[in-house]
Amino acid sequence: MCRQAIDDVEELCWTLNDPGLFLRKPSFLFASFKNHVAVLRGEFSHRHRPGLSIQWLEEKGIKKKFGFSKPAGILSQDGAEADVYKITHRILETFTPKRLQVYDNTEIISVSHKKNEVELTAVNNKKVRAKKLIIACDYESQKYIPFKVQDLQSTFAIASEPLEQKNFWYRNALLWETRIPYLYLRTTNDNRVIAGGKDIPFTNPNKRDHMSPQKAKSLEQSFTNLFRQIKFKTDFQWAGTFAATKDGLPFIGVTRQRPHTYFAFGFGGNGITFNAIY
Repeated sequence: MCRQAIDDVEELCWTLNDPGLFLRKPSFLFASFKNHVAVLRGEFSHRHRPGLSIQWLEEKGIKKKFGFSKPAGILSQDGAEADVYKITHRILETFTPKRLQVYDNTEIISVSHKKNEVELTAVNNKKVRAKKLIIACDYESQKYIPFKVQDLQSTFAIASEPLEQKNFWYRNALLWETRIPYLYLRTTNDNRVIAGGKDIPFTNPNKRDHMSPQKAKSLEQSFTNLFRQIKFKTDFQWAGTFAATKDGLPFIGVTRQRPHTYFAFGFGGNGITFNAIY
């Protein structure tokens, strides 16, 4: 379903007439340590069974394609990058002339579930009535559900200064590893490298921001450990909160306690494809 969702996102981007919204790229998941290879083998078998386009790489193959040494990995041809910020704005621009109404920076302070409708009250005391309500505001949506569906974590990321080269490794594939907390890497159109991960299981913004410089150095060092030939110098660093469910799957559907209301939470790093499934 996630594989099909990638095609669906691409098709959506075609209709928005902006070539910069979506780019096909391979994805490579590598074993961080030798004792992770057996588990990764099992993952490969699960992906291979439904016919996904994947390839098993040993240490020599990884060194040849990517320039670093790891014991094994799964190379998937079915990856992609999507600029979700631009996609969202293109969708709003496309449908606003078709009677879509957008109110950003408008906090909803209460939701009343009536027999045949839902009534929302905004902070300015304006009211919105609708037959159906869809809540899709990620981890902040938890307050509308009377039971726990998510765990919150803080994550960190850095972006390099623009580099002279355009090809950093095999097809500038999306890279991530089996270690927890993991490291992920990707490139940008202006020849930067983005490194992220090093997640921690708390969300206190002051503690998170205090740790950000330390985490930025750790991310930069992790990149250098893999690609010693690439001179990574951090240009930007940031941190944020994200949510994940216990089983890693999205929370999409309805609850008995909230009639006429639908929830669409595509939590985590897979949220783009999760939300496209439904």
